[in-house]
Amino acid sequence: MGLLHEILITLWIMLPPYVANGSAVVVGGGMPIDFRKNFIDGRRILGDGKTWRGFLGASLIAGAVLTVQSLIESCLKIHGPYSISPYIAFFLGVSFGVFALLGDLSESFIKRRLNIERGRSVPVADQLDFVLSFILLTYIFYREWAITWLTPERVLIAYLITPPLHIITNFLAYILGKKEVPW
Repeated sequence: MGLLHEILITLWIMLPPYVANGSAVVVGGGMPIDFRKNFIDGRRILGDGKTWRGFLGASLIAGAVLTVQSLIESCLKIHGPYSISPYIAFFLGVSFGVFALLGDLSESFIKRRLNIERGRSVPVADQLDFVLSFILLTYIFYREWAITWLTPERVLIAYLITPPLHIITNFLAYILGKKEVPW
């Protein structure tokens, strides 16, 4: 299989976590996950940008995306990463969304500890936090699937293609007025 094929498979596999990470800001708002509480250092735990509506909504959207992917694979009779029942696909997609968003929450927690303002970028961390958590938690909770589909080559490809995709989607969110700064 060629490099282009591996890139396309990687994009297909990463679509639910990508969508979860990108859609949290679009569907977010309302009550912050940290309930506006401060950590022992006196700073907010996560900040106003991490909300229950964004976390839950983005996870459900990831579930819907993976369900559609499963249906596409089924209709085209393709044996791919999501060749599973639509019900299992939805659950898997929601969990993939949660896995990705937990990385984003972890990075937000660290940024608050370092006194980095909400919306300010931390190069590399902002682009790869959700990829790292998705891959790590998938290997923990769905080991057999991860060993089959998240090969070392695809993990490397995910790490290489995600930063430019992240920059593009952040710029789109900025244009839509969902982010204060594009980077």
